[in-house]
Amino acid sequence: MKPLLRRLGMALGHVDGLVFLAGAYWPMSALDWDGAAALAMADINFVGAFRVLNQVMPQFLQRDAGHIVITGSLSGFRGLPGSIGYGASKAGVMALAESLYADLCRTGIQVQVVNPGFH
Repeated sequence: MKPLLRRLGMALGHVDGLVFLAGAYWPMSALDWDGAAALAMADINFVGAFRVLNQVMPQFLQRDAGHIVITGSLSGFRGLPGSIGYGASKAGVMALAESLYADLCRTGIQVQVVNPGFH
């Protein structure tokens, strides 16, 4: 499948690197389940990373060059109260970054995951 921008007739142009910094968070406990909010967090925080990567990975792979920075969260390391949608989506983002790193570590494409913390 061609990247979205190409399908729409738009060119992204040369990209040296990307920083995926999406982060939707609405406090939510399993006791106050809100399926729409959970899906929105998963779509923005996790699926959004795939959408952005889909736009740049073909050129990164073709050039054997590029830099990917994906923002996770300390919330992705373990389940925390009131963060059921956010924590799960950030755990997915962190696993995505780790898998990218494992696959690309011997190429010219650099991959980093950044996990901001709490105050």
